[in-house]
Amino acid sequence: MKDVFFDKILDCISNMQNNLETNALKVEFIDRYALLTYSPTSCALEYVFVDQYCTKDLAAKSHMLTVDALYDTAYNDFKKDYLTNMTDDKLLELEKEDRKIGYADRVFITYVKMFLTISRYIDDLFDWAAERIARTVLEYMQKYFTEHWNSGETPEDYFLGCLISEVGM
Repeated sequence: MKDVFFDKILDCISNMQNNLETNALKVEFIDRYALLTYSPTSCALEYVFVDQYCTKDLAAKSHMLTVDALYDTAYNDFKKDYLTNMTDDKLLELEKEDRKIGYADRVFITYVKMFLTISRYIDDLFDWAAERIARTVLEYMQKYFTEHWNSGETPEDYFLGCLISEVGM
């Protein structure tokens, strides 16, 4: 049963690597996301926003529009769909959408948030482009779920160790 779980995660990571442009845009969106707090509702909002509003179609427009313009468009749609006049029905819909988001996508968002936080304090990571961040995060995710998942180390601990070794600390 564990092998099926990890095979599915590795398939998801492979698909994410094949859509690097979309995941680089997700890095940009996560960096700009305005409601970044850690209550369950706000995390669900962030996950749904990044998963549903930062799409391959939107990433394809990144050559025509700035990231800020893409973010503003996506965020305004998201705000209209979920945040304006929040009702119990909208909250239930949000919870349903949040449950559909895969584990690999959640790990990706967590790793990116960790990277962005750490990069504020480590100069060697500060100026990384979004595509490099996405590629690095996905590579570390793949390594963790291929080689390190049974070591007893959490994905977060593993990622922190990788980032520290990345900068030679």
